Amino acid sequence: MTGEKRKLNVLSVEDKIKVLKFLDENKLKKKVEIAAYFKIPSSTLSTIIKNRETIEKNYDAGSKKKMKIRNSTYPEVEECLRKWFVQCRHQNLSVSELMLQQKAEDFEKELDSEQ
Repeated sequence: MTGEKRKLNVLSVEDKIKVLKFLDENKLKKKVEIAAYFKIPSSTLSTIIKNRETIEKNYDAGSKKKMKIRNSTYPEVEECLRKWFVQCRHQNLSVSELMLQQKAEDFEKELDSEQ
C-alpha cells in the first residue's frame, strides 16, 4: 500500500444515468472496464446497477443534479406540506422556517388521528 487515500468521486443522478446508458449500449464490455472508463470503483458500478429503478425515477422527477437520493421518513406529511407551501406561494405569502415546522407538526397530528 502506498498510503495515499483514494479520491472520493460522488456522481450526480445525471452522471449515474450516463453510466447506465453506457452500460446498456456496451453489453459486451466487462463491468470492470466500464468502471475504469468512468473512473469509479466496480463496487460503485454494482450499486448503481442495483439501484437503477430508484435512479431512473429520480431522474424522471427532475432531480438530475442531486448527489444523494434521500427517502422521506414521512412521505404523506411531506406531500401535504409541499401542497400547502405551493398554495402559500401562489398567494404571495412568505413562509418562514418556523411556519413550515409548525405546519408539518399539524399535518403529522392530523394524519395520525386519521389512522
